[in-house]
Amino acid sequence: MGRLLVAALAIGLAAGLAIGLTRDAPGPVLPRIEAAIAKDARTRYGRPVRDVRCVRFQFDRTKLSCTAVHYETALAYSGKLYIAQVLPDGGFRYHPYGIPIWKGV
Repeated sequence: MGRLLVAALAIGLAAGLAIGLTRDAPGPVLPRIEAAIAKDARTRYGRPVRDVRCVRFQFDRTKLSCTAVHYETALAYSGKLYIAQVLPDGGFRYHPYGIPIWKGV
């Protein structure tokens, strides 16, 4: 009986982790952020979005730098930049990055 209970708990935990019910580094919020940014970039810029790629900030782990990829080659990709912040309750907010990257700011 005990082994059956432990096995059921282990299977439930594995299934929960597989569908993203964890709040670890990438967590379940990352796919929601990527989907929201992709939708916003499609409507805002009127161009197709191939992918959304997010990287966490080095010093503030609650913020992400995301790129809505419009064009991609084997060596590089280009697109519109967004800044996203993960809130303590699991929600998020984001906005387009308005300063051109070549300005160095």
